[in-house]
Amino acid sequence: MNKLAKVIHNPWSLYVFASGFGLTDWIPDEPHLRAMYRGTVGGKLDLQNPKTYNEKLQWLKIHDRNPLYNTLVDKYRVKPWVAERIGEEHVTKTYAMWENAEDIDITDLPERFVLKTNHDSGGVAICSDRNTFDLDAAKKKLAKHLKTNYFWRTREWPYKDVKPCIFAEEYLYPAEGKSDLTDYKIMCFDGRVRCEFTCTDRAEGGLRVDFFDPEWNHLPFTRHYPNADVPPEAPSSLKQMVTDAELLSKEIPFVRADFYEVAGQYYFGELTFFPGGGFEEFDPSSWDETLGSWIKLPNSIGGGCFLGESSMLLVHGNVRPESCPADYKVSCFNGEPKLIEVHRGRFSDHTCDYFTPSWEPLPDIEWAGIPKSKGEIAAPSRLQEMLDYSLVLTEGFPEMRADWYLAGDRLIFGELTLFNDAGFGVIDDDTDSLLGSFIDLDLAYGNK
Repeated sequence: MNKLAKVIHNPWSLYVFASGFGLTDWIPDEPHLRAMYRGTVGGKLDLQNPKTYNEKLQWLKIHDRNPLYNTLVDKYRVKPWVAERIGEEHVTKTYAMWENAEDIDITDLPERFVLKTNHDSGGVAICSDRNTFDLDAAKKKLAKHLKTNYFWRTREWPYKDVKPCIFAEEYLYPAEGKSDLTDYKIMCFDGRVRCEFTCTDRAEGGLRVDFFDPEWNHLPFTRHYPNADVPPEAPSSLKQMVTDAELLSKEIPFVRADFYEVAGQYYFGELTFFPGGGFEEFDPSSWDETLGSWIKLPNSIGGGCFLGESSMLLVHGNVRPESCPADYKVSCFNGEPKLIEVHRGRFSDHTCDYFTPSWEPLPDIEWAGIPKSKGEIAAPSRLQEMLDYSLVLTEGFPEMRADWYLAGDRLIFGELTLFNDAGFGVIDDDTDSLLGSFIDLDLAYGNK
């Protein structure tokens, strides 16, 4: 299909074209992703009830903001993290690093090496022979890549704040008769390998992609690129690659772990969270939904309370409305927790219950007519930590509320509130008087 026919068939492809020149950088993430999706995969992007693989990758871009991902997509800085988990013998050696292309000095490098940028795709210069290697052309190419922020076109947020650099690493020899390495890409869903695919004939300019199940049976579909004429054989290290991929992908909704194999030894390549940016079509399209069914979108993502020796970092999490967890509101007076307000089912059957810090029910307290739960509510598994952290956060304040969520067994900070319901909450007189007695106005006036 020529370019004009493509535009006539799908006018949204013009938006995709414009994005390649940075003309859409000013568009917010969600509308940009919707437009890109229509211009590539086709159809409307459903972010409320995503079902397909491509849709769920877009959902994860918006909601899964685990700060660890910034390191995992950095091809240079991820190496120690990977080596610690699968062994440094499976990580290519790094010889040098430069922040500017003009500073590249290959004097002390081996006869064969690879130069790469750490923050994007395609920033590679391979030296298979120092005598014929064009260093000036390599510097020019890599300098151009250093100026590129890979985030903007596909909004793959982990790349946005990666500090760009160029590094030299070990050269891996292709198999006999081949001009480039075969990529073995292991697809991991919640830490479990469900399929793999290979990339071959990249150097010849005609990339071929073949998908396999975990037992290396060829799968009957393509994604954007055609199959190889002859499906590649399984690598001899497949079992070890799968084991290591599952180790590296633990507790991640979806990630792809890439490996190479040279003379029976396998090497880590990179981790990718959004293959093809989530914008590559499947043929037949039913496989888009099949792979999508393997991604289990978490009920809550990210966030947490991280303690250092001298600081506490509080990061808010993202919660899916249809699976809203309980909201634990710890009311503290003069830095001492006195009351816990528990909201459940905010988007369905909303209930509100009250407890003492020792989790004794307070059935006489009601707030704004919200009904109470009918059954017994078990104490949260991280109750003591909620109380301890709330005490630290509210110290020195006459009255302050600290809000918390639980995602599985993970404690997630919500917010701090100084004036609950702005002081106009609908409560009975006895409860109002009780809570008022907890507030020490001398502390508020600075007399203590």
